[in-house]
Amino acid sequence: VLSYLRRFFNWCIERDYLTENPTTGIPKPCSEKSRERVLTPTEIGSVVGAAKAMSYPFGPYFLMLALTGQRRVEVARAEWDEVDLTEQRWTMPGDKAKNGKSHVVHLSPPLVEILQAMTNDIAGTFLFTTTGTRQISGYSKAKRRLDMQSGVSDWTLHDLRRSFATH
Repeated sequence: VLSYLRRFFNWCIERDYLTENPTTGIPKPCSEKSRERVLTPTEIGSVVGAAKAMSYPFGPYFLMLALTGQRRVEVARAEWDEVDLTEQRWTMPGDKAKNGKSHVVHLSPPLVEILQAMTNDIAGTFLFTTTGTRQISGYSKAKRRLDMQSGVSDWTLHDLRRSFATH
C-alpha cells in the first residue's frame, strides 16, 4: 500500500496538486522477499501432465507457459496474428513485452501441435480467450485447479519461468 501511495502522491506532485509527498520519511513496514522457487523436473512433469488434462483455455495456456518460459501476462495477451505456426515462432510486439522490445519466441514442435489443435476450436483475436474478444482472466481459480490436479503446491506461475531458465 505504501508503494502505491508514494507513486500516487508523486503523480500528484507532477501535476501540481501537491507540493510534497506525505509518505516521505515513512519506512517500509517490511523488506520485500525475493522468490527463488524453482520447480524440480518431477514437479514440472506433474504440472504439465495436469495441464494436458485441463480443457481450453487454461490447459493450453499453462502448457504454453511451461514450454516457452514467457511471462503470464505476455502469454495471455498473445494474438493469432503474432503466431506463425509454419515458421514455428511467435513474434511478441514491444508494446506487449515487459521490457518494451519486440522479440521472437521459438515454438517447440509439441507447442505447435497444441496451437494447431486450438485453431479448430476457437475464433477470435486472442489465443486464450473465453469471450472471443478479450484475453483470459481468472488465473487464480485455474491455478488452484492445476495445483489440485498436479499435486504441486507452494509455487507461482512466474516460478515456471524461473524453472524454465534454470533447467
